Amino acid sequence: MKKFLLAFAIVLLSAVTASAWDMKIKVGGISYEGSPQGSEIRYVSKGKTAGYARQLGNEINFTSASGQRLGSVSRLGNSWQFRDARGQSIGSATPLGEALVYRDGRGLNIGESRVLGNGTVYRDGKGTLLGEANTTSMPLRPLPLENWLIEQSIPSVCLTYVQSVTWDKPAAKAGLRAGDILIGFAGQDWTLFDVLGPSHAAMHKKVKAQVEAVREIPGIEYIVYRPAQGEKGMARGAIFKLAPMPLGLKGYRYVTAEDGPTFNRRNSINYVEQIKKLYLTEAPRQAPVSIPDAGSYRRDERAVPGAHQEFREVIERGSPRSKWVWIDDAKGNVLDADGVSRRIYQEQMKSQPTVTILSYPMAKIFLSTTADTGSGDPHLNREFKFIGMADGNGVFTNSGKTAYTLPVGAKCLAFYKQGKEYEFDVESIGRSTAPEDDPALKSLPEGQRAQMLALLQQTPPELRSQMLAQIKSQILEAAHPGTKYVTRFGYVPIREGQASYTLAQ
Repeated sequence: MKKFLLAFAIVLLSAVTASAWDMKIKVGGISYEGSPQGSEIRYVSKGKTAGYARQLGNEINFTSASGQRLGSVSRLGNSWQFRDARGQSIGSATPLGEALVYRDGRGLNIGESRVLGNGTVYRDGKGTLLGEANTTSMPLRPLPLENWLIEQSIPSVCLTYVQSVTWDKPAAKAGLRAGDILIGFAGQDWTLFDVLGPSHAAMHKKVKAQVEAVREIPGIEYIVYRPAQGEKGMARGAIFKLAPMPLGLKGYRYVTAEDGPTFNRRNSINYVEQIKKLYLTEAPRQAPVSIPDAGSYRRDERAVPGAHQEFREVIERGSPRSKWVWIDDAKGNVLDADGVSRRIYQEQMKSQPTVTILSYPMAKIFLSTTADTGSGDPHLNREFKFIGMADGNGVFTNSGKTAYTLPVGAKCLAFYKQGKEYEFDVESIGRSTAPEDDPALKSLPEGQRAQMLALLQQTPPELRSQMLAQIKSQILEAAHPGTKYVTRFGYVPIREGQASYTLAQ
């Protein structure tokens, strides 16, 4: 049991800085090493950083060296549950006797770890040795990182496909569709097959150079491969030639990737060979042109600052779909629903009123955008959200400012305070912000008062108010022995034009 408690400490990264260890594993044809570095675990493969494990709340997150999220592990009952980047369960590690047993997402045994002498050994489901760690704490194998490394080791190539087409621009009018895979240009001696490679960044650079080179050629005709509906990894589509296009920007966006709407890493090489065979053996067909009626599609009537709407065909959940989308005016990228809502909210916040909020020192402040009033403990009222605390003088501060901008839709404020009866002196709320002027400190003998003021001066500014409140509480408690401990809360509606609120009873 002691060994598993130590293992749990390692998993939560709480003991990483206290002890050093190294793990060496070979699984699925790839090798990697892991070791603690500060508050994280660094994994290395082929002499280069492969990824990291970092604690975030109650989870350990696994990322690639570039920061791509690969998955996580968290404690669930007596086991640790591994999930991939999409949150899907991919495995577990469960104590069983003196071993830690690993299972995949289907529950099948994929190995175990066990303490042997002064280290830990790792074996696969058949008992074959996978590796070891020079510690008895049995650090977990990083299953999300392992799966990603194995996937990356599979030979693959990238393809360049159209991510979106603006319906009223030249490309759409020439017959281009979202999901089309770029092949080349009529009359040019370059094709996508000349630059195929596993690196999307390197390959995209080469493709981009060719696309930009033909931008100013009048009457340029694109050659594309158009997948069949529902196609996945098997080329059942056709090669098309688009109608001639004018000079300049064509009105489409493309990406180069090893995973696309109709292919993935595992089938990319076979898939591109099938497309190449079609290109070499069949004459391109003339691409049909069919532009949908933009008026028959619902348009967002909201005003979004710094953005405009365009009617596009986009790849959404792996398939082409026509819709109105919001486009960032400055960058030209598509804004998702959260991005649109955020811009609207930020614009609305510019005209929101700014108020001051006073309450009992160290009282908790709550706010609701749905309820006009409330009753009972605001902690238990789901319509109210905790927004912060009043400081030692009863002034609510937000981001270091005493002026608080009410959020859009703000309807009601609430407070909650537990303390001795003498802490609910309404007359003192918000009265003084200078410790040297505080009546409670002035009641002390001069020597003690000087000591308290010196202590406050040494306290960081952001904590000074809380420190003052604690000192005052001790002074007042000594002056009022036997005072009752009470709880108070209340609700105050927000009224138009009101600039200051005092939350007290």
